[in-house]
Amino acid sequence: MNKPLFEQIYETYKKYILLGIYKPGDKLPSVREVGEKMGVNPHTVNRGFLMLEEEGLVETIFKKGSFVRATNNKKSIITELVKDLNNYKLKGISKDEILKVLKKVYGDNND
Repeated sequence: MNKPLFEQIYETYKKYILLGIYKPGDKLPSVREVGEKMGVNPHTVNRGFLMLEEEGLVETIFKKGSFVRATNNKKSIITELVKDLNNYKLKGISKDEILKVLKKVYGDNND
């Protein structure tokens, strides 16, 4: 079963924030912009953005928009990483393949 659209929006923008695509102080696209781009009702987008606010990742300022809050929540990042690794495992990516990528990213290519 697919997740509700508001959860998908929440997870997408949470990932963007945790990966640093949106940095502290950056303004997220407006609810209306995201709704039009994705072809969904703005209320659906708003619900996803409210989840980001409840988690402390963004701050919404009335009539100005939603802005990324300064955060270095290592626990959230690791939780996302574990979730992603489990998905890769389910898709058949081996531990060795993941380790090769990690070594490449961290500059440890002695193999």
